[in-house]
Amino acid sequence: MNVEEKNPCWTGYKRKKGTKRFADGSCVKEADMTGAPSIKDAKPSKKTNVKYDKHMGVHAPTIKEGDEMKGLTQKGGHKRSAESGAGLTQKGVDAVNRKTGGDLKTAVTTPPSKLKAGSKAAGRRKSFCARSAGWDGERGKAARSRWNC
Repeated sequence: MNVEEKNPCWTGYKRKKGTKRFADGSCVKEADMTGAPSIKDAKPSKKTNVKYDKHMGVHAPTIKEGDEMKGLTQKGGHKRSAESGAGLTQKGVDAVNRKTGGDLKTAVTTPPSKLKAGSKAAGRRKSFCARSAGWDGERGKAARSRWNC
């Protein structure tokens, strides 16, 4: 029996007693072997939005779908009203890009007859119109009208 068969963990880690070989949580840092509870053993509070991530090995905060945009379009005039064509204002687009590191752009409001065929703007407009074809709410219709769909 060689050393690797005896200790199947990485350098700096030891096998946790009472666990199966290569099972999740079977290897712990040598510092955690002192008997003090590790982060893995901590139970998240039901009030917090935390979930155990088996790849990270810790209880990490999770972001629910849509949470990353929360608060960006609610205050500060970041949304256009349905009467003014819906969608985000330039200020709203800038706020989203700052928060997410994205490259969101505002609507292509140029009439299709004035756009050069095959240009980036024409492609964005065509893509948006195809993607939003099923939007039948008040704001959706207003946004599609603004994009000249």
